[in-house]
Amino acid sequence: MYRPERLSLLQVTILCSSTMIGAGILTIPRSSANSGYPDGWIIVLIQGVIFAFVAFLLGWIAEKNAPDTIFESNTKGAGAFFGTIFNLMLIAYLLGIVGFEARVLGEVVQFFLLQSTPMTVIVMIFLLVAIYHLKSGIFPVVKMVTYIYPITMVIYIALMLFCLKIFDFDYLRPVMAHGFKDFSNLFSQTFIQFTGFEVILFVVPLIYKDKWSKAKWAAAIGVGITSLVYSLTLFIVIGSMSVGETKSLTWPTVSLIQALELEGVFIERFDIFLLTIWTCQQFICMLGFFQFAIKGCFTVFKTTNITRLLWLLFLITSALSLFPRNINEVFYYSTLLGYALFAVLAIPFITAILLMIRKKWGGRST
Repeated sequence: MYRPERLSLLQVTILCSSTMIGAGILTIPRSSANSGYPDGWIIVLIQGVIFAFVAFLLGWIAEKNAPDTIFESNTKGAGAFFGTIFNLMLIAYLLGIVGFEARVLGEVVQFFLLQSTPMTVIVMIFLLVAIYHLKSGIFPVVKMVTYIYPITMVIYIALMLFCLKIFDFDYLRPVMAHGFKDFSNLFSQTFIQFTGFEVILFVVPLIYKDKWSKAKWAAAIGVGITSLVYSLTLFIVIGSMSVGETKSLTWPTVSLIQALELEGVFIERFDIFLLTIWTCQQFICMLGFFQFAIKGCFTVFKTTNITRLLWLLFLITSALSLFPRNINEVFYYSTLLGYALFAVLAIPFITAILLMIRKKWGGRST
């Protein structure tokens, strides 16, 4: 019997992990080094456990509300007025992420590849290509993620392992010298890199119905994979460059790969491989957030003209991505998005509680 197009659990796991790994693998070493401690690779593993549990809870909430999306659940739980406010907050957050992802794409491409090209041109080209893809819906985007993600992981982990040639364990000492103080300082510097797993709130209704109960595990596993990749990145980058040098570099992961030299290998610039796979990974990460923002706009504004909506969102995301004047403001922008994540995570829990109260009162009234 023919089954309508739906997502598999493997695709959900890859999507949750992929939306987190985007800019994180390039920026998390710098964020961790800013604390002044070399323990980031341990703290990220602890954070991974915490956020995997949160992703599990979000998946459980989405399962209970399926087939309603988070946008529809907000309206049912909080009412038309407050539900719309919650939905607008989610849409604003998603568009903010899209703007940030596009700007980071532009910064890296301009810094390493197209030094003479204006930032406006680079960012708008990426956003215009994204709009072209978004007309086809979410399923082609997820399929593209499924193809690119394994290739990204294989090449990236191989490059990290090659860097063990210049690795020095002394750069990672002392370990947890200040106890809980290390954890608190590093947590505030690195938690923003875990933004992305909240996409589980939007994808559960797109999964096969008989797999809804397992979606929460797929989300938790996706977070776990990402935390392992982040931990490996911090372990290798800081262990090869020291905290001081990592803190002084804008893109330490790329700088490390640029310094990599292997005897007997005719390839001189290994960073080309990293930049190629990262650009693809970052782009599809941006596509995922963009697609869910469009879904929210359809729910809130009841529009049917997708072309007009896409061009409007193009203008909004272009303005958001070009608003920071320099790279320091871009990193500050990412910090604001990290704190906004906490407000976004509160919405589904509030909605779930309100829905439980409504169901209980509704049962009594009958």
